[in-house]
Amino acid sequence: MANRLDVAVAPITVADIAAAVELLRLTLAEDGIEPETITDRYVADWISRGRPLLGAWIGERLVGYAMLERGPGPTSFGIVALSVLQPHRRQGLGEQLMRALLAEVRRADEIDEVWLSVAPDNLPARALYEKLGFVDRVGSPKTMFVTTTYLTMLWRPDR
Repeated sequence: MANRLDVAVAPITVADIAAAVELLRLTLAEDGIEPETITDRYVADWISRGRPLLGAWIGERLVGYAMLERGPGPTSFGIVALSVLQPHRRQGLGEQLMRALLAEVRRADEIDEVWLSVAPDNLPARALYEKLGFVDRVGSPKTMFVTTTYLTMLWRPDR
């Protein structure tokens, strides 16, 4: 899928390891986290787990990703990870990634709920999630780590 900015949203595969390593290192550095913790092996494992993992590409450059981590247990749920490099934010890439990820959830018909956490002051992200149908929720699945100062939001696929 492409938009007016010539952005393609497509699955990230093992062939994309170098681009994914670079993206993760850059997003960690933007957040003030040591980027050297990201290795090719880490990313290969990340890619090979069979979860929905989509990238936003501008030409040959991976500039964002959206991933759904499947939760354990009898109730099937997913936890979203979403990141877009700072220079490419506020251009609709996050929305494209999230819409494609949620379409994958609907298509697979295996997940009953999708959770995410967001900083309360990240108003653009919160507005996006609300636009896509996420609602604020107190609490989260027990296996989901959420910083105490963050909000949790829930989305359920239309069945």
